[in-house]
Amino acid sequence: MSIGILGKKLGMTQIYDSEGQAVAVTVVLAGPCSVVALRTPEQNGYSAVLLGFGAVKAHKLSKPQRVMFEKLKLEPKKTLREFRLDDVKV
Repeated sequence: MSIGILGKKLGMTQIYDSEGQAVAVTVVLAGPCSVVALRTPEQNGYSAVLLGFGAVKAHKLSKPQRVMFEKLKLEPKKTLREFRLDDVKV
């Protein structure tokens, strides 16, 4: 099973550990992510979940992507990523 996260990098900063040492960290805005589609072995030959992140205006998408979101009655997402799974259970 693969594990992933969708988000937007907001910046870098530093935090201090218990010994007073500065540690560099990345600030990430993660979510909300919506499930756009499920890939099943019967239909696609593999198991995966398609996640969407970040709002975008519909006219900025390609026509196939725009039609896909219209059919699913979802608001358009800027980033789409597929995460493979061992098994997709609905």
